[in-house]
Amino acid sequence: MGNSPSGAPANAAAALSQPAQAGRFDEDELVLLRRAFAKGDAGGLSRAQFGTAFGAMLPTGAIDRLFARMARGEGPLARVPWCAWVDGLAAWKPASGAHLNPGLANAARLGVLWELMASADAQPDPRVLELDKAALESSDELEDRALDEPSLFALLVCCARHCSDAQGIGGASALEPVVADALLVGSLSRAAWVRWACACVPRLGEVAELLVMRGVAVLAAASLPSARSMRVAEERWMPRLVGLSGSEEAESPSLVLTPALTWAISLAVPQPSNGSPIDEWRLLYTSAEQGLSMNRWRAVLVGYGGPSLVVVSMSNGVSWAAYVDTPWTPSEAGRFFGSEDCALFALAPRFHAFPATKYSGNYCSFVQNVKAIGNPAARGQAGVEELVGFGGAASRYRASLTEDLTRAIFRHSCSTYATDTARMDLAGMAREEDEHRVTTLEFFGLGGEAADSALRNSRLQSEKGRARAGRVNRAAFGETWQDSPDKMLMELGGKTFHSDNLRQPEHGAA
Repeated sequence: MGNSPSGAPANAAAALSQPAQAGRFDEDELVLLRRAFAKGDAGGLSRAQFGTAFGAMLPTGAIDRLFARMARGEGPLARVPWCAWVDGLAAWKPASGAHLNPGLANAARLGVLWELMASADAQPDPRVLELDKAALESSDELEDRALDEPSLFALLVCCARHCSDAQGIGGASALEPVVADALLVGSLSRAAWVRWACACVPRLGEVAELLVMRGVAVLAAASLPSARSMRVAEERWMPRLVGLSGSEEAESPSLVLTPALTWAISLAVPQPSNGSPIDEWRLLYTSAEQGLSMNRWRAVLVGYGGPSLVVVSMSNGVSWAAYVDTPWTPSEAGRFFGSEDCALFALAPRFHAFPATKYSGNYCSFVQNVKAIGNPAARGQAGVEELVGFGGAASRYRASLTEDLTRAIFRHSCSTYATDTARMDLAGMAREEDEHRVTTLEFFGLGGEAADSALRNSRLQSEKGRARAGRVNRAAFGETWQDSPDKMLMELGGKTFHSDNLRQPEHGAA
């Protein structure tokens, strides 16, 4: 089938008008959409052709709903015309402001995901609807179905398998911490799902875009989606965890981060502003091999030139992480660094992301030597012995590690990072805030080669500094060049001295 001069396919009368949302696609994507649409008949694309496109991407029920959203007519004669094809798929494209707020930019397509995957056999939990009303987001017309455990697992698995490498995420069961958190107070309404996903996995909308564009490529019989969609694929590809040896290992080098948790975290942390995604998270420190050593811990923190992830597992079964978007800056107690891109994560027993609220700038604090700070008599008071802290204040951090790295605290509220206390209260969960023994401590560098190079240079400068500090000023002890051991060693090596100076042979001398 040919194309009209306007670029729309000539096979449908409805194609005489341009799609209203065509501008949300680049030219490569429009070419792909035209090739796929050309597989249809005079009326457009049939349900069978939607099955060809998305059969390997989505469950049958989700394909039915996707087709129904765009189709004109009913029964076997229902077709999706050109304008509906383009405008319908535009719902999966990013909204304006994606670079400013990933959650808000992805909210619309996260909502479309719910509409495709929500189960007609489930209803939102009354406690969920209570939260919707508190957030002024109740929607009575959509309360006849919900995302329950089976449908949520299906949604996440569909998305994850388009972002993982050959190892995958380890099966649906690996996503249990994510599902457990999303369903903390019961099956999700559309509003509750969007609220949770915008906070915890905001870039899942980008994954959904990749999924849909791959389906379009299948129907178009193209080997790859458009160039832009492949770029999105690279950004959302599951990061590879690289061990201390510097190479990717058969098993995860982390005792805490599973592939599924790594993928979930990657959907919440920002991508580099230069547009080149970091696909390797390099393990730079692990207590499993290096012990809880302050010297080794400091050696990788100070000097690493990029974003990083601190991972902590505690003896009470709770694991958490902190994403720090800037290089670490040792300072005095009460001083903080980082930016609004920093975030905290609960990892176990459930996964939840706590992005920065922008109400406070107390993102991260690194007191390098508490013994040198303030009055020694203050040691033992609240906050003084906490070497690394996130959020809150120096007297009461949201999350922290003690001076010897052996104990940690993870609290549930502060003004710096978002909270989840409303859902916890409805679920009847206690807000434990006790200090617990650290069982695993890990530090990952997420800054790529440039950040690794900065760390190498920092270590080189530190070595030079230690070498200079180790030199002895022998003149201060009355030593002269004539009786110095350096001169004696050089004479043993065959050097000849005239007066008290070393003189090189003149040119032409034997």
